[in-house]
Amino acid sequence: IGDGSGTLTTGIKGHVVLDADYTLTAHTLVGSLSGALTVTVSRTSAPTYPLLSAPTYSNIITSSLATNEYADKTDSLSISISTGDVLEFNLTANGGSHTYATIALTLVPA
Repeated sequence: IGDGSGTLTTGIKGHVVLDADYTLTAHTLVGSLSGALTVTVSRTSAPTYPLLSAPTYSNIITSSLATNEYADKTDSLSISISTGDVLEFNLTANGGSHTYATIALTLVPA
């Protein structure tokens, strides 16, 4: 998220469509500096096309960095994700003036 040249603004930063069934087992959030940062990952079931209304997303992960942290990792998750599900990445807080952030998801084929 971001290119390192300007302070990140909050809001939706992207979507990914899953190509197979997976189990989400871990995630890691890395910021550009030490400071508060929160990214929420949400999921919606595989949409039916054409889309006639906006899909409804449900939060599956909220990952945060505290004021003195550069990175955070959470293991031992077991979240099922199905073929065609859409993941949405939302930067919900940037209290530390980060210029980029990375959230990595560990997906194991189901």
